Amino acid sequence: MELTKLSSLFFAAMILAMTVFEKRRLNTIITPYSVSAWPLVFIILVVNFLLVRMGFDIVTPRVIFFLFANLLAIWLIGTIFSYIYKDNRIQSFNDIFLPYVKFEKILIVLSWVVNIVVFLKVKSLLAKYGGLSFLGDFKFEEMITRGPEAHLSQFGKVTFILLGFIYPMAKHKITILITLFGLIVMFFSLQVKFNLIGVLVIVLIYYNFTKPIKKQIYNILKFCLLTITIMAIFLLVLTIFWGTFRASKQSVWLFLTKNLLSYFFASPIVLDKWLDHAFVQPDWTLLLLFKNIINRIMGNPLVYSSLDYVDLNFSEVAKDVYSNVGTSYGTYFIVGGWIFSLFMSAMISFITYFVYYSTKKKPSPVNVFLCMTLLNIAFFSFFGQYYTFLPYYEMIVFYIITIKVMDIYNLFVSDYQNSLLLRKV
Repeated sequence: MELTKLSSLFFAAMILAMTVFEKRRLNTIITPYSVSAWPLVFIILVVNFLLVRMGFDIVTPRVIFFLFANLLAIWLIGTIFSYIYKDNRIQSFNDIFLPYVKFEKILIVLSWVVNIVVFLKVKSLLAKYGGLSFLGDFKFEEMITRGPEAHLSQFGKVTFILLGFIYPMAKHKITILITLFGLIVMFFSLQVKFNLIGVLVIVLIYYNFTKPIKKQIYNILKFCLLTITIMAIFLLVLTIFWGTFRASKQSVWLFLTKNLLSYFFASPIVLDKWLDHAFVQPDWTLLLLFKNIINRIMGNPLVYSSLDYVDLNFSEVAKDVYSNVGTSYGTYFIVGGWIFSLFMSAMISFITYFVYYSTKKKPSPVNVFLCMTLLNIAFFSFFGQYYTFLPYYEMIVFYIITIKVMDIYNLFVSDYQNSLLLRKV
């Protein structure tokens, strides 16, 4: 146990030293390396110094070493980029999104269209399968995340993000806040917690990208408390709908506490089990999205689910508490072992840092969004990898199409106004 604690402290100290080095060059803690590393530091320290007293398994020294090796690869790529690119400090992204403020009413209307369509689907499913007690059932999650409504919800993410981006310059701030709340409830009803937390993280990163470091740290801590609160409410509501909640029942509170903690802290514990199973998933696992596209084009009805390939079976992380997530690095390991994991970490770090520095050098609505999305994926690397998840690609396509339609409209209006001026002259 002492070795575990010493390993945890050494890991935290090394991550801190590398963060300080990067911070001195970039004057920010919102970088691909930092958002990847610090959730793991927090998780490892909490598990090995606190949660073990509640019966959770430890994060072993070999897991800590494995994670450090992957994070070191990410940091080295970032350091190379910091010497190649001159640091361009952006004061604000407001000017980038100012031309899209005129579309706030349209975005609000489209958001409510998405909300209504999804809510009608939820209402239909609950009416058909037993009411509110059906919420939280894996069959409900499977049904609600398929079909036109599921794809439309990805467009809802785009309207949420755009409304969040233009909010400081918008005229109808209260209406936007009400709309954003409606979208949050809609994402909540989809049962997949990441639908909600993911877009909140993108907006959080956007608003703190150019802020001073102390402000970044303060806002991140506030966001973490908000996320834990949302998750706690989510689990509490489910137990109420299931009819199992009793305020005086200790087992209910124990269930809520352990499941809440396992959601955030289980992944490096599970990773220890995964490190005994290299090369157990197909080498095309990370390309299965494209295999599905090819199958669809060729008329092959076979569709691969990423959930069947990016993890292993559920593992016990505490008494009667199970999880099947083992970090993004663990996914790379079960596909191709140590070398492949380090290679994937380095390659994804290269892509993320390239977009990151491109955004700082020449920000545009598209590369700002891509930068925030990649930082979001980096942040959730403590949980799992999302490069094989279709919803991300749908969201990106919807965003680019929406921005380009707005750009065409702005260009058309600008040309029309210029032609009127020329006629008057």
